[in-house]
Amino acid sequence: MNPSFTLKMQFKSKLIPSILCCIGLQLQAAPAWWADTDYQLVDDAKTENDDALVVQGQAKQAFAASRSYFDDTFVQFGGAGDDIDTLFDSSWFTTSTYDYTVLLNGQLKSLAHPFYKRLNEIGIPLSLVGFGANYDEPFPWTENDSSDDADYAPALIGQVKYVFSFDLNLSQDGDTIPDWWEYVFQTDPNASMDNSATDSDGDSRTDATEYTEKTDPTDYYDGALPTLAIVSGDNQQVTGDNPTSDPIIVRVGKNSEWLSNAPLEISVSPLNSGELSVGEDPTGTNLSARTDENGELSVVYSAASDFEGSATIDFLARSASNEISVQAILTVIRELSFSLFSGPNQTYLYNSITTSAAGRNDSGQLVGKTDTVADQFSKLSGLPDEIVKITVGEDHVLALTTSGLVYAWGDNFFGQLGLGDFQGRATPTIVAGLDNVIDVAAGDGFSGFLVDDGDGATTVYLSGNLKGGLRAGVGLSNLPIASVQTLDSSAKQLSASGHHMLVLCTDGSVWGWGQNTFGQVDPSSTASYVNEAAQIIDSGVIAIATSTGNSLAITSSSELKAWGNTAFNQLASETLNSSNGIYILDQNVVHATLGNGFIAYLNESDILMTAGLNDSGQLGRVTGDQMIASVDVVARPVVDAISILVSGDRHLIYLTESDEFYG
Repeated sequence: MNPSFTLKMQFKSKLIPSILCCIGLQLQAAPAWWADTDYQLVDDAKTENDDALVVQGQAKQAFAASRSYFDDTFVQFGGAGDDIDTLFDSSWFTTSTYDYTVLLNGQLKSLAHPFYKRLNEIGIPLSLVGFGANYDEPFPWTENDSSDDADYAPALIGQVKYVFSFDLNLSQDGDTIPDWWEYVFQTDPNASMDNSATDSDGDSRTDATEYTEKTDPTDYYDGALPTLAIVSGDNQQVTGDNPTSDPIIVRVGKNSEWLSNAPLEISVSPLNSGELSVGEDPTGTNLSARTDENGELSVVYSAASDFEGSATIDFLARSASNEISVQAILTVIRELSFSLFSGPNQTYLYNSITTSAAGRNDSGQLVGKTDTVADQFSKLSGLPDEIVKITVGEDHVLALTTSGLVYAWGDNFFGQLGLGDFQGRATPTIVAGLDNVIDVAAGDGFSGFLVDDGDGATTVYLSGNLKGGLRAGVGLSNLPIASVQTLDSSAKQLSASGHHMLVLCTDGSVWGWGQNTFGQVDPSSTASYVNEAAQIIDSGVIAIATSTGNSLAITSSSELKAWGNTAFNQLASETLNSSNGIYILDQNVVHATLGNGFIAYLNESDILMTAGLNDSGQLGRVTGDQMIASVDVVARPVVDAISILVSGDRHLIYLTESDEFYG
């Protein structure tokens, strides 16, 4: 009601008492229904004065008592509220000038209105405070403007009794908790069961206790934020598609005590980085869970297989409109897949993310290193992430990526880098003009590039020193040029060492050309150079390897075949060798590699066999014996299954399935 309207009603009401007295009506300043205490404003059994007029002083009493009722009942919601308090503190309420003046309907509505508004603000239906199911609207009426003449009619005691007859203790389900309180906090006010023993927020206090203490039964923390601390598991490195090695543990406390059963919300960002799990509960990117008896919550994070980067695990505690959080930061890397690559005097270790190397560095083979020899592994700079192969010639290096690009660096005296000049490179440089490269090989002063032409066709490109049968009519080429060799099938693997090249085709045949001094290309030929591609094995081969003066092949039936130089007994065998000069060394071979003057292979019984030159202990033996035998278990034990086996001029190295490195 606007102020002018209120003043009008007050002015007109001054005339009403004298009029009423003239017609014999007696006003009661303190009727019987007003005598009870403890907020009980209305006694429905006392109806004798319901039709009597009510004066403003009586209405003030009803207002003040209801205000106290609301103030004490709704403590956790801020008491009676601003509108009621403002009217209570107004000059009309604090002065007694019109206390015996009859109250008008419009004034009664103005007095009652803020109470119904307050119920609506808190979210309490009128049916839960004694007004029945027919009064679920915000108020039993709305404020009218001054054009409504009914607002100027005198108000009756019964009307005041009705509009201020709030029953804030009503409990239809028979427990000790008022229905409105259960409704607001989303318990069940209409249930037939006794909810007083329920602990809705899990804080070890019943709902009845929470009502008595005026706390929120759905707020475990009761408006006071706890402290959160990451106990362990922060700053972990996680491999894609794997869980954290250690759980992330957060502890919740308040007032120097750890809180058991305390609720937390856990989330991960970015959402695509992985999922969270708590115990046996379903996984997800957003979870709700509670602490254990020690106030701790343990969460396991599983990284997505296609995510790499930083992931944040957020632990959030909410209370009322406030919240507090703490974060654990994890670093997600792609699943590590270790690879070993070897040059004549270098070793490269690649783990899907970084490449490390050690060995000779006189031509910059170890990118970013200044010493001519590095005796410890260290990370190389300037290399791409997605490397599938590194191959090393005498003084230069090629690296093949998953996208089919080739990076080259090191010595370039013969143009072997394929970069269009004869200048060496200290940093990896992309070999231009070649797309869809599927394999590379580096020899002594030359390089080979195998390109997928599509539709099953392939082409071998060569660069560098191509004399000696590698490319007829060409001495040096500083750009990759197509080989003129004709193969019966498309190629899938290259291998080069010294000055000869082998090619494995998709049909299992092996072809070769180049220097043939020891029969390393074609053991059936006595020519020093094989100028045109010769078929060495017609089928059944699944892998090839070369070294200076030797070649080998592993067949699909696990046979190990080798040919070439036998000066150091590197092809020693107790089995019969074939008539064409190819030795059959073993018939159950898994991995094999060739060094300069020696051979090493792993059989299906996980026994590492070696033969040949042992002047640098490359056979893993304590003597210089050149006969084939298993590795001395004391000098170089094979403690785990070998996954990768490679060699250089005078060294042998292998990687186990548990990613342990031996050499």
